[in-house]
Amino acid sequence: MHEAMMEAQPEPLLLTVDEVCRRLGVCRSTYYNLVRSGQLAARQLRGRPYVETSELRRFLSALPPADVSTGRRRA
Repeated sequence: MHEAMMEAQPEPLLLTVDEVCRRLGVCRSTYYNLVRSGQLAARQLRGRPYVETSELRRFLSALPPADVSTGRRRA
């Protein structure tokens, strides 16, 4: 394969609502509930909401680990 094709694209700094929803596997209303509750910080650019990639990582790392034996979160 050509070297340029094998190079990974740099990760974007900002993610759209749809990109965040796709990455988290949630619907738009869940996304807006997370933002409204302050669990996920969004920023506005030209009137559109975005989430910084680093913020999405922070949000995910703050989630409690799942109990894989039952599929439920640990208390």
